[in-house]
Amino acid sequence: MKTLQTLVVTLLFVSVTAGLVYFTGCAPTAQQQQTTMSPEREKAIKDSLMRVYKYELAKQWSTGYEYYNP
Repeated sequence: MKTLQTLVVTLLFVSVTAGLVYFTGCAPTAQQQQTTMSPEREKAIKDSLMRVYKYELAKQWSTGYEYYNP
């Protein structure tokens, strides 16, 4: 009977410990995952987005891409 109680308490302790490690210590927080970009990378992203924006703007104002207008 004593060994059964010891086994149950040990299993309970191990499961609680594993749960605490899983929920608190395994995954990094969002602040730890956040990385900073270099200024060159930020400029490249902005330039790329601006190029797409300008293309879409030119496409909307161009008569070559318009739908049929009677």
